[in-house]
Amino acid sequence: MSGVDVAWQWRVGVACLALALPASGAALPPAAEPPRVAIGVAAFESVGPAGAPGPDVARLLADRIGTRGVHAVVGPGELGATRSAEPTPAQIQAWAAAAAVSTIAVGRATWIGGRQSIDVRLRTGDSGGLLGTYVAEATTPEELASGLDRLAGEIVDATVAWLKLDDSAAPPSGAQGPPRNAKENPFGIGGFQSDQPLSIHSDELEASQTGGARRLVFTKGVRVEQADMTLESARLEAFYPEKASQPERLVASGGVRVVQGTREARCDQATYYRSEERLVCEGHAELRDGDDRVAGAVIEFDLAAERVVVKGGATVLFHPEPDQPEPPPARDANAAPGGATP
Repeated sequence: MSGVDVAWQWRVGVACLALALPASGAALPPAAEPPRVAIGVAAFESVGPAGAPGPDVARLLADRIGTRGVHAVVGPGELGATRSAEPTPAQIQAWAAAAAVSTIAVGRATWIGGRQSIDVRLRTGDSGGLLGTYVAEATTPEELASGLDRLAGEIVDATVAWLKLDDSAAPPSGAQGPPRNAKENPFGIGGFQSDQPLSIHSDELEASQTGGARRLVFTKGVRVEQADMTLESARLEAFYPEKASQPERLVASGGVRVVQGTREARCDQATYYRSEERLVCEGHAELRDGDDRVAGAVIEFDLAAERVVVKGGATVLFHPEPDQPEPPPARDANAAPGGATP
């Protein structure tokens, strides 16, 4: 069997939440959408002895910001900013407008003996004003990774808090589709929505670069979140093309588990191709939706074509909804007890 197509449906957007009505019967106002977070990271000044060893701290910081659930991050290679820890407000405004970001992180990496000090200043894109100053110090690669992760969290938190204070910075709430009926379309699992921010959590992170392309490896307690879907695995590799701020391909391995509502997929390895909107689960692949089940060597989710393809010894098991009993006929109010006619 070359493959089995299972019809399915995906509604773009975040699933709606059912809202209770107050006693007056008036509907509660819809919840406000979180602000759209877009952050730029400029190339850092470097202070220290000539030829001092050290990674591109600004690039690593941008990578970590990109795993914090932001909508967009523009790294030093794409921002087009000059290498300056003290740019003018006019420069910040111009860079932010060109890159369509809300805030820009500028900074300085200083080598003092065997210690590296990182000084980051977060500036607002509308005025170029200072939003906050953040510092980290490290003597080992492990300390550097931990410090950059903390800085990324502080920068994202500060940007979100600032955007919430500025109502004009947040986009208007868009209309959302009706709630999904999990049993209306068995196996209608979606994927990583390209218009929603992606957040990656892990205990350890390793970054490498070959030419302009970058590769991030997340290990220990990996959890990916996007919209109403989560992915858990032992290891995750993210591949970034040259000058890209978002990964083009994600490869999860080791006890992969993907959950969306009542639907759950498990496999040995899952690969997400972002530009193709395709998710491929391989090795003991299985998808469950309540009592419904589909299994095979490979399960491929074609998000653009809205279908699921099962390959290699496909097994599909559907449990139809039980028929609802018909309501009893209405009783004549004038009928005598026991059904006798008066």
